[in-house]
Amino acid sequence: MHQQQPLFLCLAQAYKGRILLEEARALGIRTLLFAHQSTRGQWAEETADEIFYFPDFSDRLPLCQAIAYLARTRRFEAVFPLDELSVEVAAVIREHLGLPGLDVSQAHRFRDKLLMRQAAEHVGISQPRFVAALNDQSLREFVARVAGPWYLKPRSLAGSAGIMRVENEGQLWVRLQELGEQRGFYLLEESIEGRVYHVDSLVYGHQIPFAQVHAYGDPPWRISQQGGVFTTSTVHPRDRAHSHLRTLNERVIGGLGLARGVVHAEFLERKGRFYFLEAAARVAGANIDVLVEKSSGLNLWRRPGRPFSRGREEAARLFASRRFSK
Repeated sequence: MHQQQPLFLCLAQAYKGRILLEEARALGIRTLLFAHQSTRGQWAEETADEIFYFPDFSDRLPLCQAIAYLARTRRFEAVFPLDELSVEVAAVIREHLGLPGLDVSQAHRFRDKLLMRQAAEHVGISQPRFVAALNDQSLREFVARVAGPWYLKPRSLAGSAGIMRVENEGQLWVRLQELGEQRGFYLLEESIEGRVYHVDSLVYGHQIPFAQVHAYGDPPWRISQQGGVFTTSTVHPRDRAHSHLRTLNERVIGGLGLARGVVHAEFLERKGRFYFLEAAARVAGANIDVLVEKSSGLNLWRRPGRPFSRGREEAARLFASRRFSK
């Protein structure tokens, strides 16, 4: 009996990840793209074997119901988020469909800056001091112990979105009042100025076969808040920061418990000391994947090496395990 080609479910709330879809097609793997309604018109019809648009990814119950309806006549073998906002959604759908990969708790740890900070603290990784913006007394104790200014950061927004610089305690309470019921979704963090780096890695079997270190021109939060030109450059392997950050990156990924996938992690250096800032279980945005490919020859959206000489099912298995299965 002819065995049907493997089918991957790919989630997109933004127009990202086209290369992964192209790679899957080259390997003979079918793809179903489940995209946010706002991206309609951006995806070419030939991008995936099937494309469905959905109006609201934040309401998980109808989302799972829609995917389950599609699963009645389709057998999905893997779920891939193509952007930052889809990482947790993909985990929810994996668990609903009973598929392996990054589960909801693990995905949330890569999205929630408070949980991320706590996980790094648990394994002794240096990072800016922080406190959840939940308890008034804890906040008072923090500002008494840690001199301002501070950063008030959203716990789950992508990148530098929503970060506010707070100069003094008076301004802090004003900001918290303005946030109202949303303040519990923020944390207050020590402000440390320095050079910001990022490490882009592949993880497989809790090992890191590839990691490349880069340094931003201006920190991303400054670009988003004050404007300017975004730049980043590859750090030479002989640079002291290179070996130090690769080691620190490995500890961070181990502390966050990722078994396989792609990680974009950010670090800060001040006076020779390195601090962990945050990590995301996805391919980096801002065309960083292009920089990685130009400087290393490896595209983070594609599987490495020459085309597989094995069967399509084996190709699909390796494609998922080596690169993107979360």
